[in-house]
Amino acid sequence: MSKHTPGPWMVSPIDGLTIGHLTEENPQDLSIPGFRAVAVVKQRDPEETMANSNLLIIAPDLLEACKKAHDGLDAAFSEDGTTDADTLRKVLDRVGRARARLSATLAKMEE
Repeated sequence: MSKHTPGPWMVSPIDGLTIGHLTEENPQDLSIPGFRAVAVVKQRDPEETMANSNLLIIAPDLLEACKKAHDGLDAAFSEDGTTDADTLRKVLDRVGRARARLSATLAKMEE
């Protein structure tokens, strides 16, 4: 599997539809130096467009949270089928923090 475009991602201030990230390499949008497009969101409903854009923006954070949760859960279970309660609590704590961060990000975007 190839690597995804690194975050953080943002909505282009030019059109409000293009999702991308800032980079110094190969800018695709010459009106924003260093902006590289990842996706374009086009819906008929402006609110749906914004909601989908916001979801795409946090995709790199969601992926990282899922990877950390998977690694933590994998470490919590031993080969004999027993679980380590402390490790499970740490995983739940990490997932909770990631969820709170993502919720806060979405709330800011909706303001």
